[in-house]
Amino acid sequence: MGLPLRVVQHGDEDFVAVCDETGERFPILRADLIVYRFDHARFFSIVCATLKLTPIQASFNSLSDSTMIGSQPTSTGEAMPVFVAFPTSTTVLERAMFSLLATSTQPVTFITPTQRLWSEGLVTSLRNRKSNLFAFEKLLTATPSGVFAATPEAIRWLQPIAADPALDVVLDRTSMDVLTAMLEMQAVSPDRRKTADEIASAAIGGDANSLKAVMAHLTKQGFVASQTGRGGGSWLSEKGQKRARSIKGSQ
Repeated sequence: MGLPLRVVQHGDEDFVAVCDETGERFPILRADLIVYRFDHARFFSIVCATLKLTPIQASFNSLSDSTMIGSQPTSTGEAMPVFVAFPTSTTVLERAMFSLLATSTQPVTFITPTQRLWSEGLVTSLRNRKSNLFAFEKLLTATPSGVFAATPEAIRWLQPIAADPALDVVLDRTSMDVLTAMLEMQAVSPDRRKTADEIASAAIGGDANSLKAVMAHLTKQGFVASQTGRGGGSWLSEKGQKRARSIKGSQ
């Protein structure tokens, strides 16, 4: 008596108390429970199954400021990491999220219990990185039988995660500025093409030479098309227009 007991649940009303010091085991009732520890590993497993995520089982054994529980497949064969956090304050949440963004080179999905601790700056930062921020209260619902199910919001939000190749490619700030500048200039077809100098002036206020590598990368990725020679210029492809609109929509 007096030693902490570990409780194992085998069924809805089937509980066994285990004393790790003595090895003693005995059945108890739900009413006997004083502290019911949150089984995060079981919860993560349920979340992955409900939202059709590829689970990272090794993460289920630990709980950190931001725990990666799985990944969401994309149309390019890559996967978007899905992280979970149980923050105690906005400061704790921002520290975990900004630390994660600083080390990640790709978009991520971040899930918290509710939206209560979200800040406008955090939401904006995530959107600018093409990342997602969700709340369990919006993604999961309990059925009459007591099991979790995905909400309509979850089906709309999580299924298309990074499903569009135009949104998958990670771009640096200058590349995004070029795409949005070209969209604002209506450089969206061959007959509306803009010269390198015009694009550079609108995007960065500099000369075209400083954008050679950026334009080459955007062309290789299929965001920009060009016509060389006298009277030549560049314009956004359909893929580039889609990405540029996405960038503007997150600003």
